[in-house]
Amino acid sequence: MKTPIWFAVLVSGACGAAVEHKQLDLTSASLGGYAFDVPADWHRSDAKAARATTATWTPDVEGNDAKESLVVIRTQLTPALETAGMPYLEHLLADAQHELPQFQPTHAVTTFSTTRNLSGARVEVDFVPAGKKRTYHRVHALLLDGNSLIHVLYTAARPDYRQDAFNAVVNSVHRGEG
Repeated sequence: MKTPIWFAVLVSGACGAAVEHKQLDLTSASLGGYAFDVPADWHRSDAKAARATTATWTPDVEGNDAKESLVVIRTQLTPALETAGMPYLEHLLADAQHELPQFQPTHAVTTFSTTRNLSGARVEVDFVPAGKKRTYHRVHALLLDGNSLIHVLYTAARPDYRQDAFNAVVNSVHRGEG
């Protein structure tokens, strides 16, 4: 009778060890006049369009079995969107997810404030990228600062549901270098 109890203790101890996360090492980054923290061991690539500046971070390619990426996009609001306010931006955020193939909302749009006092909204969805069979998870937040809009997107096939990297970026965005 003692064997099953000890086995349960060992299994629960092993499970507890499996869910521990190492501390995320962060480094400063900037984009379009904003600064924020990103995982130090992730690699950056940039793109620029007429109305948006985009930076994408991914872990080392060989170590990215989870297919994780973080994307930060900085845009300027049009005058019409500036006057529309956050409720309308929340609506647009929800509607934008419909563009993802085979999307399924997993969490409704919620509003929040960052530790740096920016207003934000976020949504989570699952989707199957074109040409793939595997479901990916996406967390999309937008942060409003005057007439600037900062999008932070975390996407992964095997996501970190604690969202450590995503939360580090979102909570650290502030006006700064870039």
